Amino acid sequence: KVHAGATDARGLELLRVEARAMAQLAHPHVVEVFEVGMHQERLFIAMELVDGGTLRTWQQDRPWREVVGAYLAAGEGLAAAHHAGLVHRDFKPENVLVGADDRPRVADFGLVLGLGRRSLETLEDPTSDVDAQLPSRGSGITRAGVATRAVAGTPRYMAPEQKAGLGADHRADQYAFAASLWEALHGWRPGVGGTRALADGVDEREASSGEGPARAADASEPAGVPRHVVAALRCALAEDPSDRWPGLDALLAELRRDPAARRRSVARGVGALGLAAAVAGAVLATRPDDAPCDDGMTKIEPVWNQARRRELAAVVADGAWPAIEQRVHARAEAWVDAYGRACRATQLRAADDDVLHRRMLCLSARRNELDALLGALASGSRSVVGHAAEAVDLLPASERCLEPNAGGTEVSLPDDPTQRVEIAKAQQQVAELEAAVLDPTTLDPAGKAERVVTMARATGWAPVLAQALIARGVLEYEQDRVASSAADYEEAIHLALAAGSDELALHAMMGAAWSMADLRRIPEATLMLSNARALWERMGRASYEERLLLGAECHVALQDDRPHDALALTRAQIAVTEREGEVPITLEATNQYNLGIALEDTGELAEAFEAASKAVALAREALGDDHPTVARYQGLAALVASQRRDYDTAVSLATHALEIGERWYGPDHISLTIPLDVLGETARHQGRPDDALAYWRRHLELYRRHDPESPEIPKRVINLAILAAEGRDFASAEPLAAQGLAGLERRLGPNAPQLVQALVVTGYIARERPEPDLVASERDLSRAVALATAGLGADHTETINAELELANTEVAAGTPERAVARLERRLAQSQGLELPALQPSQLREALAKALAATGATQRACALATEAEDGLRELHADAASVTEWLGQHCTGATRDPTSG
Repeated sequence: KVHAGATDARGLELLRVEARAMAQLAHPHVVEVFEVGMHQERLFIAMELVDGGTLRTWQQDRPWREVVGAYLAAGEGLAAAHHAGLVHRDFKPENVLVGADDRPRVADFGLVLGLGRRSLETLEDPTSDVDAQLPSRGSGITRAGVATRAVAGTPRYMAPEQKAGLGADHRADQYAFAASLWEALHGWRPGVGGTRALADGVDEREASSGEGPARAADASEPAGVPRHVVAALRCALAEDPSDRWPGLDALLAELRRDPAARRRSVARGVGALGLAAAVAGAVLATRPDDAPCDDGMTKIEPVWNQARRRELAAVVADGAWPAIEQRVHARAEAWVDAYGRACRATQLRAADDDVLHRRMLCLSARRNELDALLGALASGSRSVVGHAAEAVDLLPASERCLEPNAGGTEVSLPDDPTQRVEIAKAQQQVAELEAAVLDPTTLDPAGKAERVVTMARATGWAPVLAQALIARGVLEYEQDRVASSAADYEEAIHLALAAGSDELALHAMMGAAWSMADLRRIPEATLMLSNARALWERMGRASYEERLLLGAECHVALQDDRPHDALALTRAQIAVTEREGEVPITLEATNQYNLGIALEDTGELAEAFEAASKAVALAREALGDDHPTVARYQGLAALVASQRRDYDTAVSLATHALEIGERWYGPDHISLTIPLDVLGETARHQGRPDDALAYWRRHLELYRRHDPESPEIPKRVINLAILAAEGRDFASAEPLAAQGLAGLERRLGPNAPQLVQALVVTGYIARERPEPDLVASERDLSRAVALATAGLGADHTETINAELELANTEVAAGTPERAVARLERRLAQSQGLELPALQPSQLREALAKALAATGATQRACALATEAEDGLRELHADAASVTEWLGQHCTGATRDPTSG
């Protein structure tokens, strides 16, 4: 092919674009390019010689089956271009060559563009669009006298968005392909949606120009063309690109589908990011009977290809992409392997075609999940990027589709091809909604989520509606719309059970239990999980669902103030994960983080710090030192270090976590609250009240800005009250403490153990203020002891602290005997318990003062001396006990064996 007219720089570059694009492809249904060069100042392209004619000529007077077969072959070549990251932009029958061997080959890639990029080249002006520079009959002058944007391609086959100059992606090629096949089958060119009207912008002169048959007003439908073929083409001809097929592969699969063959689908729950389910459209899973088992790479390429890698690498923050890319590539390879194994196993065992179909349907779900996650990642959201590596690791494994019950309980798809199309489109939208959980702030729950549920409801197919409700429930939960989340889960349970989808029902039950627990509907949550466990046992006791079920049971235990049960469930969940085999490092890190939280809740601080430190080390290994997940785990380690009075370690960890968070998200992100809280607490204990006040005020403002109803807000107000009280500013401390307690009671109810600290503070202030109110102090502290004992356990550090303060009030109220009995019992019980480092010395100091009030001076002084030694050993402030010893104990009254 020698181009005589291509001597100017622009023309030569256009032809080079065509040659480079075609040379990237090596496919039996694409014309092969062998060489590109210059000869006598003319560009030549050495390509495959196709001895024959165009597809337009070939298709005349052929039966519809042969025509569809030829277009399927050409479609495979066009799909190969898409897999390579290219868009043709001018597909039509004249650009498909058919050789003497009757093999169609797509040609003339001169208008090709890179998929996922603006263009392969900018031919003249580097700031302009290629669309505006390529020649086209679509260029012209509008009635207002303004030049319209030049449009590349052939208008009669153009998608509306391409014709309007809005650019073209693979969906525009899909439209052109469908328009060409529609014309070949019907004898007239379709308008948008397969209507009989001419496409906009194609006038009657063009319609009768000889390039193809003009529309005949009385043209009849071709005999024998199945309804599912017509419905598939109508979908591809939709005006809105998002209403077309997700990819050309999906359209080709539906065109191949044999409506006489029995095709059934299944509903399958995923749950990795929040119990979201995937019911892949059956049209995406259908394979031709003679399809090979080695085409898995072709199937995954629309989701994971070089063009998408380049696109994502450009938007993902420096340093984060390698870890994400490695995981996505491993997932893609695992998908291809599972696809081949599923296909070959079914063929070798001559199994029912429905077995293969269910496995392919399951694999379609896995592919859709990965595709949706990568689509969310392309937004460049820092929240999505920060969670992406973990999210990929948490996706269900493709190899699970090889299990005998792949897909769970079978649910038949409707036979109506139009309804199948609507189900497939709804499922695609649901997959995007599921991925939105990675950054719920970017999606309006009353907008996109509502539209997806409405679309799913309109399909009339219960499983996809249940899936949509679960996806919306996950998102609502993450946005603290917990009551709405519970309602969606409950409706999904009813739909899933009625449809016979056990797995969808199981995931909806687990989600409902999470939401009910947060709403303090503990009995309902417990019953829901009991039913879920029974359903899980009936389904075969899969370890993946067991891990999720244990996680839900742990959450309910925590909300029910059963920290020891939560710890046992966390350990059981880790054991199940390890039993599954090789554990991704990110999941192992998450397990250690969850274990650290559970241990901290039970007061086992040494083990909690060890678990948190392991989580940090594993996250660093997997994601790098400056990843936000590392910061989250460091926040927990810092919190535990502060509780253990290891303030230097706490400050170091919290400062690094704060720096990472600010670099990733800026100064106003909600994730900064944990390191700010720890830094405020350590500053307080290190005698830096001004620093503590600054940290805690910033912490409080972040919560007020992001979540005005969060119970964390009154907790931070309590912290400010503590600072004021420690500075003896009781005029400020008292109203702050009362405000914080009232806020917690309003949000959590009067019996929540989260009220314990606030009650201890109000009781302390009532006792220590210039005009003590000992009745109020004893009332609040007695209530704190009762709530802590019931909710946290008798040996919890907060329970012991509340009793210690109550004893101090009893001494002040003139009933030291009660205080002595309480503290003697507490000191004896503390032996063998791991308490915060200061607490044993604080117990001895309080007991010493109570004993002195009863006249037992010698033992009082001995205990006070032990307390003084313990505090000094910890480099803690011992001034108050030293002062008390100086006032009450002479050398003669001190225990000669102490200090």
